[in-house]
Amino acid sequence: MAMLVVGVLYKEDAFFDKAVSLLQKKFGPCYEGVSYLFSFTDYYEDEMGSDLKKKFIVFEMPVEISELASAKVFTNALEDSFRVNGRRPVNLDPGYLTPKELVLASVKKKPYKKDIGNGIYAHTVLEFEWDSVKTFFHTFPDFRTELVQDYFLGLLKTKLLKTSSAL
Repeated sequence: MAMLVVGVLYKEDAFFDKAVSLLQKKFGPCYEGVSYLFSFTDYYEDEMGSDLKKKFIVFEMPVEISELASAKVFTNALEDSFRVNGRRPVNLDPGYLTPKELVLASVKKKPYKKDIGNGIYAHTVLEFEWDSVKTFFHTFPDFRTELVQDYFLGLLKTKLLKTSSAL
């Protein structure tokens, strides 16, 4: 079992709020996690503008790892439903967190990603061992920050490990 995590990249709070509301209808209750200014790349600037924010949403109910591909298909459709003049005002990146790793879903095929069906690939961005975090050459810059790594380590200690021992 794992925790479903969705990274939400956005500019306007109204789009964030609406996306979270629809995610909760699909995946159940959640809580908002760490939030930060997303200034690590200008990749999204043409489509979404500047001064972007990112926040992680973590769902309370454990999920099966095998559900990641369908979660990505759902979030892609949700993103498309928000489009304004062909542009996305919100970017949704689902993934799962286990005591071993943080894996994100991707539609971009790369040699270091595992095909999990429906044109979706599993991208391991962090690995955990005790209180340490391992990154890779393909780990996104924001996931290399102490803020993000400490957040996920904290989730492991306070939420996931307690949930795992209760199962």
